[in-house]
Amino acid sequence: MINNITVSVAGSAVATGPVKTVSTPINDAGPIKSATAAADAVEISTLSRQLGESSARAEVRDKSFSRSQLGDEAKRLQNQFSGEVYHANKTTHDAEVPDTHDPELLARAEQATDYVTRTAIWDTSAKNPFVQLTREQLNLIAYDEAGPYTVNERRAAWYGIQDMTQEWSKKVADQAMDEYNRTGDAHTPAVLFEVLSHYKSLPPIEQAQYPGDYETRLLGRISEGGGVQNTEDDRLLTLFEVLANIQLPEKESGPTVPGLRMNSLSPDVSPTPAAVLRS
Repeated sequence: MINNITVSVAGSAVATGPVKTVSTPINDAGPIKSATAAADAVEISTLSRQLGESSARAEVRDKSFSRSQLGDEAKRLQNQFSGEVYHANKTTHDAEVPDTHDPELLARAEQATDYVTRTAIWDTSAKNPFVQLTREQLNLIAYDEAGPYTVNERRAAWYGIQDMTQEWSKKVADQAMDEYNRTGDAHTPAVLFEVLSHYKSLPPIEQAQYPGDYETRLLGRISEGGGVQNTEDDRLLTLFEVLANIQLPEKESGPTVPGLRMNSLSPDVSPTPAAVLRS
């Protein structure tokens, strides 16, 4: 879990800590710039405090559930900010505001609603209010139903996770393609080890969405030297399975590798193994 939460802004890191009163001097050197910097500092400090509280709740949750229970909890929480449940209540979610008078937090919630609404229609100019956060921090927001975040803020955080997943998926798919072109096998130990490293880097709430023996079987395949898995009852570690989180938009097409299907997942299906594309 996160012990010390930092938020990077413009190359600097701000540690988790209590909200501090920020003095905003007005001087000839640039009062407008100073006021903006002070407002940013207050927002960063507030978000850091919120993430620290979310981290504490996540730690209690992760220790309270077994792996399978945590996987079920992940599905339950995802239903709140994705899929049919979310869309059925979208009007309510769009009107939701955080329980605060803080103008920065109110603006963040409004930006989250604007972002998820515009992203749904493929408006790439929309800006995620949590773009500066790490994957673990995004998970803290997305899966914290008891936290101060609106449903659309949690959805925006989940979108951020999906963007990171897409970026990693593209990387490992390119690696698999290179391995296939060089050796005729896309399931080499190098590719499987990259998948294992990615899996082990995920927060518990994401790991719990994979099959329980996922790591063990990956390690077994790596020790055996990779190789294509052909049996119908042992499909987990075919390249399609280990890269099952690659779900490209319909307007795009994925790389072509024999036996590799890139678009057979439907939006908002149970993420086994890994998160699926937004819907």
